[in-house]
Amino acid sequence: MPYEVFITPYEVGLYALDDLDNTDHRKDVKAFLEWYLKRINNNDKNGMSGTIYDVILYGDKEKVLPQYDSIDGYSGLFLVLLNKYCEQTGDISLIKKYWQQIEDMAYTISYLQQVDGLTIAMPDYPVKYLMDNCEAYGGINSFLYLAKKADKKINYEYYQNIADNIKNAIFNVLLNT
Repeated sequence: MPYEVFITPYEVGLYALDDLDNTDHRKDVKAFLEWYLKRINNNDKNGMSGTIYDVILYGDKEKVLPQYDSIDGYSGLFLVLLNKYCEQTGDISLIKKYWQQIEDMAYTISYLQQVDGLTIAMPDYPVKYLMDNCEAYGGINSFLYLAKKADKKINYEYYQNIADNIKNAIFNVLLNT
């Protein structure tokens, strides 16, 4: 690119989710998935693993910004995207290669879950958003699918409870009939 472009991995993930329906773009989606997984933080500004920062791109150079808009939404959406990619292609190579990062993303969701069942956007921004919680719910369900698909040993009951609690809280706390 001949100019600087600010990107959030979250927004690119939304485009990639849409691109999966075009079989000609699946190799590009896989490239994005791997790009994302390679950049997962081990210990971010909040002391968390499984997060990813926003980026400024200029040509083939990247400037990582120590910021993100949310953690629950980013992690949830990515897990949904990876799950959909695996379902549509049957390719589980990324799950096997980057399992620790995937597991860390699922853990960020459980870490951010509050007593009422909802997740907060970030530890330093404890706001509960409907969209983020829907993404977190989808992300945990996707994580369960990915673990089964790759025959990974996780505490399925623990993560199913996380998902169930998010779903119940969406309907019982956020829904205003």
